[in-house]
Amino acid sequence: MAEDEGRIRAHAAPADEERIREYEERLQLESLKRKVSMMKFPARENKKPKLAFSKSLSSLGSAPPRPPALAAHTPLQLKLKSSAKATKLPEIKLSQASKSRIADKPWKFATKNVDECGICSDALFSLCHPHVSSAAERRRAEGATFPCSTCRTTHPKQEQGKRRVLLGSSTLHNLWKEATFAPGHHVDFDCIIGGRVHDVHAAFLEQYLEEPLPMDVVLACGVDNLPTADTAGDIVFSLQSFIKSIKEQNRDNRVVVASLPFAPKYCDVGVPPSRNMVAKVRQVNTWVDGYNRAATGLELALARVGVEGDPAEGEVRHVYSDWREPSIDRKLHLAAGARAQVAASLVEVFRGLDREGIIC
Repeated sequence: MAEDEGRIRAHAAPADEERIREYEERLQLESLKRKVSMMKFPARENKKPKLAFSKSLSSLGSAPPRPPALAAHTPLQLKLKSSAKATKLPEIKLSQASKSRIADKPWKFATKNVDECGICSDALFSLCHPHVSSAAERRRAEGATFPCSTCRTTHPKQEQGKRRVLLGSSTLHNLWKEATFAPGHHVDFDCIIGGRVHDVHAAFLEQYLEEPLPMDVVLACGVDNLPTADTAGDIVFSLQSFIKSIKEQNRDNRVVVASLPFAPKYCDVGVPPSRNMVAKVRQVNTWVDGYNRAATGLELALARVGVEGDPAEGEVRHVYSDWREPSIDRKLHLAAGARAQVAASLVEVFRGLDREGIIC
Protein backbone atom coordinates (compact mmCIF):
# COMPACT_ATOMS: atom_id res chain seq x y z
CA MET A 1 0.00 0.00 0.00
CA ALA A 2 2.82 2.39 0.89
CA GLU A 3 4.55 1.53 -2.34
CA ASP A 4 1.39 2.42 -4.29
CA GLU A 5 1.18 5.86 -2.64
CA GLY A 6 4.83 6.52 -3.44
CA ARG A 7 4.26 5.68 -7.06
CA ILE A 8 1.24 8.03 -7.16
CA ARG A 9 3.26 10.87 -5.61
CA ALA A 10 6.10 10.24 -8.03
CA HIS A 11 3.72 10.51 -10.97
CA ALA A 12 1.81 13.51 -9.51
CA ALA A 13 4.85 15.66 -8.73
CA PRO A 14 5.70 16.60 -12.33
CA ALA A 15 2.06 17.55 -13.02
CA ASP A 16 1.91 19.76 -9.93
CA GLU A 17 5.15 21.44 -10.88
CA GLU A 18 3.76 22.11 -14.35
CA ARG A 19 0.62 23.70 -12.89
CA ILE A 20 2.69 25.81 -10.49
CA ARG A 21 4.90 27.00 -13.35
CA GLU A 22 1.85 27.95 -15.47
CA TYR A 23 0.35 29.80 -12.51
CA GLU A 24 3.53 31.78 -11.95
CA GLU A 25 3.70 32.68 -15.64
CA ARG A 26 0.12 33.96 -15.52
CA LEU A 27 0.93 36.06 -12.47
CA GLN A 28 3.93 37.58 -14.23
CA LEU A 29 1.81 38.31 -17.31
CA GLU A 30 -0.94 39.96 -15.26
CA SER A 31 1.63 42.01 -13.37
CA LEU A 32 3.15 43.17 -16.67
CA LYS A 33 -0.28 44.13 -17.99
CA ARG A 34 -0.99 46.21 -14.91
CA LYS A 35 2.32 48.04 -15.26
CA VAL A 36 1.64 48.80 -18.93
CA SER A 37 -1.87 49.99 -18.07
CA MET A 38 -0.51 52.31 -15.39
CA MET A 39 1.98 53.75 -17.87
CA LYS A 40 -0.74 54.55 -20.41
CA PHE A 41 -3.46 55.61 -18.00
CA PRO A 42 -2.10 56.89 -14.68
CA ALA A 43 -4.33 56.44 -11.68
CA ARG A 44 -6.59 59.37 -10.89
CA GLU A 45 -5.88 61.43 -7.82
CA ASN A 46 -8.30 60.87 -4.98
CA LYS A 47 -10.39 63.93 -4.29
CA LYS A 48 -10.98 65.27 -0.81
CA PRO A 49 -14.13 63.75 0.64
CA LYS A 50 -16.95 66.17 1.26
CA LEU A 51 -17.65 67.07 4.89
CA ALA A 52 -20.60 65.29 6.39
CA PHE A 53 -23.55 67.66 6.62
CA SER A 54 -24.75 66.02 9.82
CA LYS A 55 -21.80 67.37 11.86
CA SER A 56 -22.75 68.94 15.14
CA LEU A 57 -22.75 72.74 15.16
CA SER A 58 -20.93 72.62 18.47
CA SER A 59 -17.83 71.42 16.69
CA LEU A 60 -17.52 74.72 14.81
CA GLY A 61 -15.77 76.37 17.75
CA SER A 62 -13.21 73.63 18.10
CA ALA A 63 -10.08 73.19 16.06
CA PRO A 64 -10.78 72.34 12.43
CA PRO A 65 -10.30 68.69 11.59
CA ARG A 66 -7.31 67.71 9.58
CA PRO A 67 -8.18 67.04 5.96
CA PRO A 68 -7.70 63.45 4.91
CA ALA A 69 -4.36 62.74 3.38
CA LEU A 70 -4.28 62.49 -0.37
CA ALA A 71 -3.34 59.22 -1.96
CA ALA A 72 0.37 58.94 -2.33
CA HIS A 73 1.70 59.03 -5.85
CA THR A 74 3.67 56.10 -7.02
CA PRO A 75 7.09 56.82 -8.49
CA LEU A 76 5.78 55.83 -11.91
CA GLN A 77 2.96 58.39 -11.72
CA LEU A 78 5.34 61.11 -10.60
CA LYS A 79 7.60 60.30 -13.50
CA LEU A 80 4.68 60.44 -15.95
CA LYS A 81 3.45 63.77 -14.56
CA SER A 82 6.86 65.42 -14.72
CA SER A 83 7.53 64.12 -18.21
CA ALA A 84 4.12 65.35 -19.37
CA LYS A 85 4.87 68.85 -18.10
CA ALA A 86 8.27 68.89 -19.73
CA THR A 87 7.01 67.66 -23.09
CA LYS A 88 6.78 70.45 -25.69
CA LEU A 89 4.58 69.93 -28.70
CA PRO A 90 6.19 70.68 -32.06
CA GLU A 91 5.17 73.99 -33.60
CA ILE A 92 2.66 73.55 -36.42
CA LYS A 93 3.09 76.04 -39.23
CA LEU A 94 -0.21 76.81 -40.99
CA SER A 95 -0.45 78.54 -44.31
CA GLN A 96 -2.62 81.63 -44.61
CA ALA A 97 -5.13 79.63 -46.62
CA SER A 98 -5.38 76.98 -43.89
CA LYS A 99 -5.75 79.62 -41.18
CA SER A 100 -8.69 81.15 -43.03
CA ARG A 101 -10.55 77.84 -42.82
CA ILE A 102 -10.44 77.89 -39.03
CA ALA A 103 -13.73 79.33 -37.82
CA ASP A 104 -12.85 82.03 -35.29
CA LYS A 105 -15.96 84.13 -35.93
CA PRO A 106 -19.45 83.84 -34.45
CA TRP A 107 -21.05 82.69 -37.71
CA LYS A 108 -19.67 80.66 -40.57
CA PHE A 109 -21.47 79.78 -43.80
CA ALA A 110 -20.03 77.63 -46.56
CA THR A 111 -21.35 76.47 -49.91
CA LYS A 112 -18.12 74.61 -50.70
CA ASN A 113 -15.10 73.37 -48.75
CA VAL A 114 -12.97 76.36 -49.75
CA ASP A 115 -11.12 79.19 -48.05
CA GLU A 116 -12.89 82.18 -46.59
CA CYS A 117 -14.02 84.73 -49.16
CA GLY A 118 -12.15 87.95 -48.50
CA ILE A 119 -14.76 89.98 -50.38
CA CYS A 120 -17.91 88.85 -48.58
CA SER A 121 -16.60 88.06 -45.07
CA ASP A 122 -16.40 90.57 -42.25
CA ALA A 123 -15.65 90.66 -38.51
CA LEU A 124 -18.73 88.59 -37.63
CA PHE A 125 -19.44 86.41 -40.67
CA SER A 126 -17.05 83.97 -42.30
CA LEU A 127 -18.36 83.14 -45.78
CA CYS A 128 -16.65 80.30 -47.64
CA HIS A 129 -17.62 80.08 -51.29
CA PRO A 130 -15.88 80.27 -54.68
CA HIS A 131 -16.13 83.87 -55.84
CA VAL A 132 -14.95 85.09 -59.26
CA SER A 133 -14.59 88.86 -59.20
CA SER A 134 -13.17 91.15 -61.87
CA ALA A 135 -13.54 94.07 -59.47
CA ALA A 136 -11.32 92.33 -56.91
CA GLU A 137 -8.68 91.68 -59.59
CA ARG A 138 -8.76 95.34 -60.58
CA ARG A 139 -8.49 96.46 -56.95
CA ARG A 140 -5.52 94.19 -56.18
CA ALA A 141 -3.49 95.22 -59.22
CA GLU A 142 -0.90 97.95 -58.95
CA GLY A 143 -0.55 100.55 -61.63
CA ALA A 144 -2.96 101.77 -64.29
CA THR A 145 -3.79 98.32 -65.75
CA PHE A 146 -4.85 94.94 -64.37
CA PRO A 147 -4.57 91.36 -65.71
CA CYS A 148 -8.10 90.11 -66.40
CA SER A 149 -8.54 86.36 -65.87
CA THR A 150 -11.85 86.24 -67.75
CA CYS A 151 -10.65 88.07 -70.88
CA ARG A 152 -7.11 86.66 -70.50
CA THR A 153 -5.62 90.01 -71.34
CA THR A 154 -4.75 93.31 -69.68
CA HIS A 155 -7.22 96.17 -69.33
CA PRO A 156 -6.93 99.73 -68.05
CA LYS A 157 -8.44 100.19 -64.62
CA GLN A 158 -10.28 103.32 -65.70
CA GLU A 159 -12.57 102.54 -68.62
CA GLN A 160 -14.23 105.10 -70.84
CA GLY A 161 -17.97 105.58 -71.09
CA LYS A 162 -19.51 102.89 -68.88
CA ARG A 163 -18.85 99.55 -67.27
CA ARG A 164 -20.56 96.30 -68.31
CA VAL A 165 -21.16 93.89 -65.44
CA LEU A 166 -22.65 90.42 -65.07
CA LEU A 167 -23.68 89.58 -61.50
CA GLY A 168 -24.79 86.06 -60.73
CA SER A 169 -24.28 82.63 -59.22
CA SER A 170 -23.06 79.41 -60.83
CA THR A 171 -25.66 79.60 -63.64
CA LEU A 172 -23.36 81.62 -65.94
CA HIS A 173 -20.06 80.76 -64.27
CA ASN A 174 -17.25 80.22 -66.82
CA LEU A 175 -19.45 81.57 -69.62
CA TRP A 176 -16.53 83.75 -70.70
CA LYS A 177 -14.70 80.60 -71.84
CA GLU A 178 -17.19 79.94 -74.64
CA ALA A 179 -16.01 80.81 -78.17
CA THR A 180 -19.32 82.54 -78.83
CA PHE A 181 -18.65 85.04 -76.06
CA ALA A 182 -16.92 87.78 -78.07
CA PRO A 183 -18.36 91.14 -76.99
CA GLY A 184 -15.40 93.15 -78.28
CA HIS A 185 -14.99 94.88 -74.90
CA HIS A 186 -14.34 93.97 -71.30
CA VAL A 187 -17.20 92.61 -69.16
CA ASP A 188 -16.90 92.47 -65.39
CA PHE A 189 -17.92 89.06 -64.06
CA ASP A 190 -18.91 88.67 -60.42
CA CYS A 191 -20.10 85.11 -59.80
CA ILE A 192 -20.64 83.48 -56.41
CA ILE A 193 -20.96 79.70 -56.64
CA GLY A 194 -24.01 78.73 -54.59
CA GLY A 195 -24.86 82.39 -53.97
CA ARG A 196 -28.43 83.47 -53.36
CA VAL A 197 -29.79 86.85 -54.41
CA HIS A 198 -28.85 88.53 -51.13
CA ASP A 199 -25.28 87.14 -51.38
CA VAL A 200 -24.78 88.65 -54.84
CA HIS A 201 -26.48 91.85 -53.68
CA ALA A 202 -24.06 92.19 -50.73
CA ALA A 203 -21.07 91.57 -53.02
CA PHE A 204 -22.28 94.35 -55.34
CA LEU A 205 -22.57 96.82 -52.45
CA GLU A 206 -19.11 95.87 -51.23
CA GLN A 207 -17.39 96.29 -54.62
CA TYR A 208 -19.36 98.71 -56.79
CA LEU A 209 -20.90 101.23 -54.43
CA GLU A 210 -18.13 103.76 -55.14
CA GLU A 211 -17.90 103.02 -58.89
CA PRO A 212 -17.89 106.40 -60.68
CA LEU A 213 -18.89 105.10 -64.14
CA PRO A 214 -22.48 104.27 -65.12
CA MET A 215 -23.09 100.55 -65.49
CA ASP A 216 -25.04 98.17 -67.68
CA VAL A 217 -25.81 95.24 -65.40
CA VAL A 218 -27.15 91.76 -66.14
CA LEU A 219 -28.49 89.90 -63.11
CA ALA A 220 -28.45 86.11 -63.33
CA CYS A 221 -29.23 84.87 -59.82
CA GLY A 222 -32.08 83.30 -57.89
CA VAL A 223 -31.56 79.65 -58.81
CA ASP A 224 -30.01 78.90 -55.42
CA ASN A 225 -33.05 80.42 -53.68
CA LEU A 226 -35.41 77.88 -55.25
CA PRO A 227 -34.70 74.84 -53.00
CA THR A 228 -34.98 77.02 -49.86
CA ALA A 229 -38.08 78.12 -47.97
CA ASP A 230 -38.18 81.32 -50.06
CA THR A 231 -41.45 81.77 -51.91
CA ALA A 232 -41.69 83.23 -55.39
CA GLY A 233 -42.72 86.51 -53.76
CA ASP A 234 -39.59 86.42 -51.56
CA ILE A 235 -37.33 85.95 -54.59
CA VAL A 236 -39.05 88.75 -56.51
CA PHE A 237 -38.75 91.07 -53.50
CA SER A 238 -34.99 90.25 -53.25
CA LEU A 239 -34.53 91.08 -56.95
CA GLN A 240 -36.49 94.33 -56.58
CA SER A 241 -34.30 95.34 -53.63
CA PHE A 242 -31.19 94.49 -55.64
CA ILE A 243 -32.32 96.58 -58.62
CA LYS A 244 -33.15 99.48 -56.28
CA SER A 245 -29.57 99.43 -54.93
CA ILE A 246 -28.15 99.44 -58.47
CA LYS A 247 -30.35 102.36 -59.48
CA GLU A 248 -29.49 104.32 -56.34
CA GLN A 249 -25.77 103.81 -56.97
CA ASN A 250 -26.10 105.75 -60.24
CA ARG A 251 -29.31 106.98 -61.86
CA ASP A 252 -27.89 106.10 -65.30
CA ASN A 253 -27.40 102.41 -64.43
CA ARG A 254 -29.55 99.96 -66.40
CA VAL A 255 -30.46 96.41 -65.44
CA VAL A 256 -31.52 93.34 -67.40
CA VAL A 257 -32.69 90.38 -65.29
CA ALA A 258 -32.13 86.86 -66.63
CA SER A 259 -35.08 84.52 -66.28
CA LEU A 260 -34.67 81.38 -64.16
CA PRO A 261 -33.93 78.17 -66.09
CA PHE A 262 -36.25 75.17 -65.83
CA ALA A 263 -33.48 72.76 -64.78
CA PRO A 264 -34.47 69.07 -64.60
CA LYS A 265 -33.10 68.86 -61.04
CA TYR A 266 -36.06 70.82 -59.71
CA CYS A 267 -38.51 70.96 -62.64
CA ASP A 268 -38.52 67.47 -64.19
CA VAL A 269 -41.83 65.62 -64.35
CA GLY A 270 -40.33 62.87 -62.18
CA VAL A 271 -39.38 65.20 -59.31
CA PRO A 272 -41.63 64.64 -56.24
CA PRO A 273 -44.18 67.43 -55.63
CA SER A 274 -42.40 68.51 -52.44
CA ARG A 275 -39.25 69.32 -54.45
CA ASN A 276 -40.82 70.35 -57.74
CA MET A 277 -40.29 74.08 -58.35
CA VAL A 278 -42.10 74.55 -61.67
CA ALA A 279 -44.79 76.80 -60.20
CA LYS A 280 -42.24 78.91 -58.30
CA VAL A 281 -40.04 79.35 -61.38
CA ARG A 282 -43.02 80.37 -63.51
CA GLN A 283 -44.14 82.99 -60.98
CA VAL A 284 -40.67 84.54 -60.75
CA ASN A 285 -40.22 84.52 -64.53
CA THR A 286 -43.59 86.21 -65.05
CA TRP A 287 -42.34 89.14 -62.98
CA VAL A 288 -38.93 89.09 -64.75
CA ASP A 289 -40.56 89.29 -68.19
CA GLY A 290 -42.71 92.23 -67.11
CA TYR A 291 -39.77 94.08 -65.59
CA ASN A 292 -37.54 93.66 -68.67
CA ARG A 293 -40.26 94.85 -71.05
CA ALA A 294 -40.80 97.99 -68.99
CA ALA A 295 -37.13 98.72 -68.23
CA THR A 296 -35.08 98.04 -71.39
CA GLY A 297 -37.08 95.83 -73.75
CA LEU A 298 -34.20 93.32 -73.69
CA GLU A 299 -34.06 89.88 -72.13
CA LEU A 300 -31.69 87.01 -71.34
CA ALA A 301 -34.14 84.15 -71.68
CA LEU A 302 -32.53 81.29 -69.75
CA ALA A 303 -36.02 79.85 -69.28
CA ARG A 304 -36.14 78.78 -72.94
CA VAL A 305 -32.77 76.99 -72.90
CA GLY A 306 -32.64 73.22 -72.41
CA VAL A 307 -36.38 72.73 -73.00
CA GLU A 308 -38.78 72.16 -75.88
CA GLY A 309 -41.59 74.58 -76.59
CA ASP A 310 -42.84 77.14 -74.08
CA PRO A 311 -42.16 76.05 -70.47
CA ALA A 312 -44.45 78.78 -69.12
CA GLU A 313 -47.48 76.53 -69.55
CA GLY A 314 -48.29 72.84 -69.69
CA GLU A 315 -45.77 70.11 -68.96
CA VAL A 316 -42.11 71.10 -69.10
CA ARG A 317 -40.34 68.98 -71.73
CA HIS A 318 -36.58 68.89 -71.28
CA VAL A 319 -33.80 68.34 -73.78
CA TYR A 320 -31.63 66.31 -71.43
CA SER A 321 -28.57 66.51 -73.67
CA ASP A 322 -28.48 70.27 -73.03
CA TRP A 323 -27.73 69.67 -69.36
CA ARG A 324 -24.30 68.73 -68.10
CA GLU A 325 -24.83 66.31 -65.19
CA PRO A 326 -25.31 62.60 -65.97
CA SER A 327 -28.41 61.80 -63.88
CA ILE A 328 -31.72 63.65 -64.15
CA ASP A 329 -31.95 64.37 -60.42
CA ARG A 330 -28.65 66.30 -60.63
CA LYS A 331 -29.05 68.15 -63.96
CA LEU A 332 -28.62 71.81 -62.98
CA HIS A 333 -25.93 73.33 -65.22
CA LEU A 334 -26.03 73.70 -68.99
CA ALA A 335 -23.86 71.60 -71.30
CA ALA A 336 -21.37 73.07 -73.75
CA GLY A 337 -23.76 73.54 -76.69
CA ALA A 338 -26.44 75.25 -74.61
CA ARG A 339 -23.84 77.42 -72.86
CA ALA A 340 -22.55 78.60 -76.24
CA GLN A 341 -26.10 79.64 -77.10
CA VAL A 342 -26.42 81.59 -73.82
CA ALA A 343 -23.02 83.25 -74.34
CA ALA A 344 -24.14 84.55 -77.74
CA SER A 345 -27.40 85.81 -76.19
CA LEU A 346 -25.49 87.65 -73.46
CA VAL A 347 -23.35 89.41 -76.06
CA GLU A 348 -26.53 90.49 -77.86
CA VAL A 349 -27.92 91.91 -74.61
CA PHE A 350 -24.86 94.13 -74.12
CA ARG A 351 -24.94 95.16 -77.77
CA GLY A 352 -28.59 96.07 -77.44
CA LEU A 353 -27.76 98.21 -74.40
CA ASP A 354 -24.96 99.86 -76.41
CA ARG A 355 -27.39 100.81 -79.16
CA GLU A 356 -29.46 102.63 -76.57
CA GLY A 357 -26.31 103.63 -74.68
CA ILE A 358 -25.56 106.71 -72.67
CA ILE A 359 -23.21 109.18 -74.32
CA CYS A 360 -20.70 110.39 -71.73
